Amino acid sequence: MKKILSLFACVLLIFISSFTSAFGQSNQIRAIVDGRVMTLQTVQIRLNGVELRNDVPPVILNNRTLVPVRIVSESLGAKVEWNSITRTVTITRDDKIIILTIDNSRAQVNGKSITLPDNVPAKLVNGRTMVPVRFVSDELGLDVGWNDVSRTVILNTRIIQFNNINVSNNEVRLRMSENVIYRHAVYSNPHRLVVDIDNTRMNLTKTNYDGVGALIKGVRMSQFQSNPLVSRVVIDLNEAPKYSIDQRNNEIIIRFDYSVNASSENAKYLIAIDAGHGGTDPGAIGVERKLREKDFNLDIAKRLDEMFRNNGYRTLMTRSEDVFVALSERAAMANQNNADVFVSIHANSFTNPSVSGIETLYYPNNGDRANGRDNETLARMIQEELIKETNAIDRKIKERPNLLVLNSTNMPAALVELGFLSNPQEEALLDNNEYKNKLVRALYNAIVRYIKRDGV
Repeated sequence: MKKILSLFACVLLIFISSFTSAFGQSNQIRAIVDGRVMTLQTVQIRLNGVELRNDVPPVILNNRTLVPVRIVSESLGAKVEWNSITRTVTITRDDKIIILTIDNSRAQVNGKSITLPDNVPAKLVNGRTMVPVRFVSDELGLDVGWNDVSRTVILNTRIIQFNNINVSNNEVRLRMSENVIYRHAVYSNPHRLVVDIDNTRMNLTKTNYDGVGALIKGVRMSQFQSNPLVSRVVIDLNEAPKYSIDQRNNEIIIRFDYSVNASSENAKYLIAIDAGHGGTDPGAIGVERKLREKDFNLDIAKRLDEMFRNNGYRTLMTRSEDVFVALSERAAMANQNNADVFVSIHANSFTNPSVSGIETLYYPNNGDRANGRDNETLARMIQEELIKETNAIDRKIKERPNLLVLNSTNMPAALVELGFLSNPQEEALLDNNEYKNKLVRALYNAIVRYIKRDGV
């Protein structure tokens, strides 16, 4: 048995020796580790293509590559502090705080205790804090490679994906695959806010968005630089902005503080917004997601109400919660309050699940155009804006003389069927936040276009 163990030990020593020699003829240093003088093999280190030089280079200790945490961290813009009393190193980068303790295989990351890779503790090598290269990769957002010929540790900043953008009233949200480093600045002539996002590759199918509301004219994105990678977002504005910018949960959130004076031109208009169905009347039910029409209608109505109010218009909602309101009451509310425009929001359904698209219904009142109640023009503008914004199937505008909310209102009125809940693909769209914002933006633009064409 002893002979077998001795033989195994010899084989193990030969394996370790061959593993070490596999790195080729490298430089060596005499270093103090754990109070002992040791001879350690050294390797090179490159970060984003640039060689990093330090008085203590990366070393191989116990068959593990250790890298100097200070030079790597500071090269990435992090702040590094050493406490000689507690023998701890604190690394601060963006919203991450890392605390390493010498000879301890545990580290603190934002207050959470984690184990260093392979339980290899942070070490002092000639007075410099060294950590496993995998720790650098995991916690500082780097990809790690190894060049066996040049015996070089290759570190590259991990490419972050710029995945999505959501433009809503007075707010822009930029979605990344993880948190990022970004800069922002305001410019004039013309007014715009520019956000540069480091180390990001754009993964967007659409790079230009129309504006929403009175402040945001539009948003455009580009891959501003390729080396290093920088994505640029330009928010074109109608005036110099007051704004806040924050990052959380992999999103950059830009909010604009914009209020319109109540005495503005827009305040003279009252927009009646009717969320169809409600309460005991659920309307249509989605074929797969079981999305209830009454809930969808109310969601769109609330978003549209907010957009009009934020831009200085007065609004009237026939219902603002899940309650039943009779059709006659809906029309009466709009009439009694002398609304300037009435829009009723609905979703469609049909027995054939392949049917899809958007249509707008109106009461045919060609004889009333002289009185400003041009229902057909309102319906046409709504349909045009909805199709332009969504690229949905255009089911055109249609006369509906028998619908109570259309034939009993005294102002220009239209009823929109925003898609088919009986179509699985369209139901999924109607349940999508970005698509809902497109619908709201189109409705807002159409109604404003109608009332501003020559006044109501």
